Amino acid sequence: TELFSNISKIRLMGGEPLLNPQLGEFITSARKAFPGAQIHVVSNGLLIPKADAGLLELMEKTGAAFDISLYPPPAKVLRRSVRFVEKTGSAVMFPSL
Repeated sequence: TELFSNISKIRLMGGEPLLNPQLGEFITSARKAFPGAQIHVVSNGLLIPKADAGLLELMEKTGAAFDISLYPPPAKVLRRSVRFVEKTGSAVMFPSL
């Protein structure tokens, strides 16, 4: 980790991260390896309303955030995603909005 001590942001992306059943493991591993880095899950936001509550809890616990790609998913879908996360009581953030 000495070689990578200056990493301040990790973006989990590629395809749609929310389709990967191991996303929680990737978040946990990233946090363990880089305790001071920001962790962002890059998504188009369409699957957030279907996200597992356990994933949201893990993201909140590890300080991971959603980074929404703002290429044209309908605005109402993004609003629905934000409302879903808020309704769960999670503090997961959407810094790109």
